[in-house]
Amino acid sequence: MIDYITKKQLYAFVEKLRSQLGLFDVPVNVMNALPSNIILEFADFKTYGFSGAAFVGSKSDMIVLNKNRAPTDQNFDCAHELIHLTKHRNYGINYFECFEKAAETGNSTCKESDLLDENTCDLRILEWQANEGAAELLLPYKLVIPDFSELFKKLSSYTWTEMHDLFTVLSQKYNTGYSLTYNRIRNLAYEIHQYENGISNIQVLSANAQQKSGITVPDYAALADRLYINVNWFVPY
Repeated sequence: MIDYITKKQLYAFVEKLRSQLGLFDVPVNVMNALPSNIILEFADFKTYGFSGAAFVGSKSDMIVLNKNRAPTDQNFDCAHELIHLTKHRNYGINYFECFEKAAETGNSTCKESDLLDENTCDLRILEWQANEGAAELLLPYKLVIPDFSELFKKLSSYTWTEMHDLFTVLSQKYNTGYSLTYNRIRNLAYEIHQYENGISNIQVLSANAQQKSGITVPDYAALADRLYINVNWFVPY
């Protein structure tokens, strides 16, 4: 059966993984920090949206990434596959084939092996864990929220240009794609709202948990949307 965990529990798992890999500083380069039992390969996949695959082995595992994708995308893809290999290896899954719905969004979907019983395991939960876990590994909420808050307070008019520059600065610091950074801030809106209101012990909740609790908060990232005509490529990871 699938391990249904909360966002807080997932972040605790990622924090333990971060410690095991020695990834204490940003930017995080997951590809250079993989444990010795995980082999990393690059393949010439012609479709940009095919981000890569992960294979579970008896003695060693393998991650295969698309060599044609941007380095920032490859780093996120590697983190995504790493979460699969470390968090989901006991579900009877032999491999994950991962596809990105839209280029550079950090929004991946996977096709798991046929050994996984879809009647007892919701594949969407596995994908949420891999996407959210990868985002937390690259953009730790305890670091990125204060960084965002400091930059946000310096804005004068909250125009699209100012917000775009803000996300660009964060992307450069964390070496992540612009859209991943944008979506990360959007998905941390509740946690950011707490930080902005002086709450030190931040409650970490998923979007579903917030909805069930009737929690609504400002969408800081959406300030840019109001002045941007076409934001269809901004897809939450």
